[in-house]
Amino acid sequence: MTADEQLREMVKACGLPVRGSYRNAEICMILGISRSTFCRLIAAWQPDAKGNPGVPYSLKSYMLRQSRRVSWAELCDFLERNDTWERRYGMQVERQLMLL
Repeated sequence: MTADEQLREMVKACGLPVRGSYRNAEICMILGISRSTFCRLIAAWQPDAKGNPGVPYSLKSYMLRQSRRVSWAELCDFLERNDTWERRYGMQVERQLMLL
């Protein structure tokens, strides 16, 4: 399952329509995180020289009027980045890898 398909299923499970971007409360609902965790994710965003995130657990966001928004593409990248990072570096025990 690709990150796009996974995100579509997550959005569908929340009862939200597929859109180009989502507000902070919607992101919290989609990812199952708290508002403070969302704030930590966006505060951690620091791009490197190539424009890629310095840490995988960060979200690139932008302000639209009074609300912070995250684009669909960034959410897909976030899911892919973190899934890849966990599989490569997060689990070191062979027994845990067999559960995947």
